[in-house]
Amino acid sequence: MTGASNDYMRPRQEWYPLSFELDKRVAALMAGNRLLGYQAATQQALLADRNLMQDLLNQVTAEISRRVRLWQTGAVNGRTLDYRAALTTVLNDDGYLSQEYRALTRLSVDSGKSSYQAQAALDDANAAIDAAVKQQISASESKMDYAEAYRYVLRDQPELARRRATAIRGGV
Repeated sequence: MTGASNDYMRPRQEWYPLSFELDKRVAALMAGNRLLGYQAATQQALLADRNLMQDLLNQVTAEISRRVRLWQTGAVNGRTLDYRAALTTVLNDDGYLSQEYRALTRLSVDSGKSSYQAQAALDDANAAIDAAVKQQISASESKMDYAEAYRYVLRDQPELARRRATAIRGGV
């Protein structure tokens, strides 16, 4: 730890009280399914309650901002740092804080769209492609097989290919 101030590195339970609620939910999930690992149980618990995930992310972000401000004002070791150096120092000083921030940020970004919305978008794109493929097969008087017509449709109608690719990536 680089910082000498007692206020700089507060105990986790002071700045991250919701982590204990998450720990309880993870333990319950793991007790219910012994094959579920800690990481999978944590992800499942967070995805089940998006409000909890957002509240946890807010607590972590607030703590990072608080520590960065301490460095910027010179409250730690009497040295002042610019924002970039302060943020780097904060994330290097506390590996747990850094890990939580990265994991929660990644998970909240990845789960921005519900799996239902993403699946519905993919189903719609596939249905549109399937209709165009069937129309192409009938236009060729059944001389094209499905795979050939499918390739033709995606090549001939790139907007359908883009729509399907976007749906696969999770965009709607």
